[in-house]
Amino acid sequence: MLSTTKSLAIIFVGLMLGQTANAKAMTSQEILKLKDVIIYEEPVTETEKTTDWYATPISVMAENAKTRRPEAIFFFVESTGYYGAFANHVQINCLNPSESFVKIDNNKNISLKTSMAFEENPYDKNFEYRMDRKAVEGIFAKFCK
Repeated sequence: MLSTTKSLAIIFVGLMLGQTANAKAMTSQEILKLKDVIIYEEPVTETEKTTDWYATPISVMAENAKTRRPEAIFFFVESTGYYGAFANHVQINCLNPSESFVKIDNNKNISLKTSMAFEENPYDKNFEYRMDRKAVEGIFAKFCK
């Protein structure tokens, strides 16, 4: 017979696995209900200064007809905190990540690859379009898995 502590531990692990599976199986409609989802908390130094990255889904641009899971999503992404300068629309393509971009205006987009390559320098002219690599990884991990 299992001890009460061990039984509770098994139940807890089962619940956590169930929550993880549910989070990975969100439909487009469930994703559109989310707001200010933290995608990365970037430590700036050894102090308590951090930059937090948030994503709010605005529109599902394409979805799998069978599973109803999104394949391309349009977001408002912002960073807040110590280096909180990013506040832009971002479109990710879960099937073809290289087609993902930061929307600059109606006629111009910057690929996420280019955005991640911008210098991490608040005085650089492109800094407002720089998305941290871990934030990019976070948005794909949260919404494309």
